[in-house]
Amino acid sequence: MDLPPPPVAVQEGLPELPEIEAPPAPLEPLPQFQEQESPLVAESPLPTREEPEEVHIELPEGEEQSPEAEVLQRRDPVAPLFVSTDDYQAILGGINDVRRTLGDSENVLARLAEIKNAEERIASEWKSAVEDIERKLNYVDQVIAKSQQALG
Repeated sequence: MDLPPPPVAVQEGLPELPEIEAPPAPLEPLPQFQEQESPLVAESPLPTREEPEEVHIELPEGEEQSPEAEVLQRRDPVAPLFVSTDDYQAILGGINDVRRTLGDSENVLARLAEIKNAEERIASEWKSAVEDIERKLNYVDQVIAKSQQALG
């Protein structure tokens, strides 16, 4: 398939293209080296992977273990764990939800402590008011007892 030449109107007002020089000489081939074994590599053996140890977690009666938990129990603890970005985002979202819930719980506990302190303060005020009334009643009883002795 042949392309048509560009329209003449597009070529007007453009500078002339420079002349292309002859292509540069071909590059020399890279030297070939003999393959040698490094003494460092020969001395350090590659680490061997051991079979992952089976971890058993006791669950409360009536609960079944999820398939994800079984996979995690069989996983080699040394091997890297690859997680898809969607799963990673879901994990981060779950962690942020837990953090948010923890913060809400701390706020609720702080509010409960404030309420408890207010209740204790009110109870203390009531107690002191009751003690004050008891002292006044005892005084009135003493005054009545003295007046009856004086009359009697």
